Amino acid sequence: MLSDDPFYMPRSNDAHVLERAQSHGETVTIEAPRQLGKSSLLQRYLTACQHAGQRVVLIDFGLFTERDLETCAGLLSSIAIEIQHELHPDDASEPVLNNPQRFTHWLERQILTHVSEAVVLAFDEADRVFDRDYRRNFFTMLRSWQNRRARSQDWHRLGLALVISTEHNLLIDDATASPFNIGLHVVLRPFSLAEGQQLNERYQQHSGFALANEEGCYDHSGSTTAKTAHRRNADTGRTSVYQTPG
Repeated sequence: MLSDDPFYMPRSNDAHVLERAQSHGETVTIEAPRQLGKSSLLQRYLTACQHAGQRVVLIDFGLFTERDLETCAGLLSSIAIEIQHELHPDDASEPVLNNPQRFTHWLERQILTHVSEAVVLAFDEADRVFDRDYRRNFFTMLRSWQNRRARSQDWHRLGLALVISTEHNLLIDDATASPFNIGLHVVLRPFSLAEGQQLNERYQQHSGFALANEEGCYDHSGSTTAKTAHRRNADTGRTSVYQTPG
């Protein structure tokens, strides 16, 4: 979903997240079950960061192959290639980084010291490493960058955005080594019945059609679930698919 999509339904948490885009060196975690709008909120946050003059690098763990994720070295090298492609597109080299320490040194010497603007690294679906034996080392590395911010201007310009579907304490159980308990951590909840009705009104306003099977969008507690709404394009006869709320 685009950051300005008319079907996006803001939540109360959105304002807190977007406010952080005005500052450098922030850590923002967005946590929620699948299809509740995490990635959509992330896109809005990154757009706000860009408007504030920051460089952003979106790294979607969902696009990594099993081979990329098999080892810590494979993951770190894949992340480094994405960062380099976005911030140093003229550099065709492929860094090979086999541990968090080497990756951290590479990030400082090859990226942060050569980029004058503030940078935000965004990791979408970061919990894809849940079943990997290196996940503790990976998340501990992210937490260690917080300490570097306090003593280095280069690191102070580096922000993190983490998007996860797994409860954060299941990803790393040591609070002193977790990146999820620093900065801003928001947990998205399902839409209320009133919000679901407002979404339906917005859908009708912009498309001219109501959500399919509107009654099925609500469970017995009055919350909405992530339903797929279909509408037929009157001009082409094709069917478009919209995910709501995410």
